[in-house]
Amino acid sequence: KIDGKLAEASKTLDRSKFELENQQLAAADARKCGQTQQADELDQEIAQLRETVAELEAQTQSLASMSARMAV
Repeated sequence: KIDGKLAEASKTLDRSKFELENQQLAAADARKCGQTQQADELDQEIAQLRETVAELEAQTQSLASMSARMAV
């Protein structure tokens, strides 16, 4: 059961990191084109995504630790 949750958390973490990278690229493109308002909005989304990624990393590490303890 924990291994399933760990796999799901890892998948969600990977998707969130991918989304974060895409948002960062979009913000950089918006800045290049002089679209500062759009870039600022993307920066806010990026900040939220960074928090989400950090939370997911902590959850994934916790689940991995539980899984390792239960395997012993």
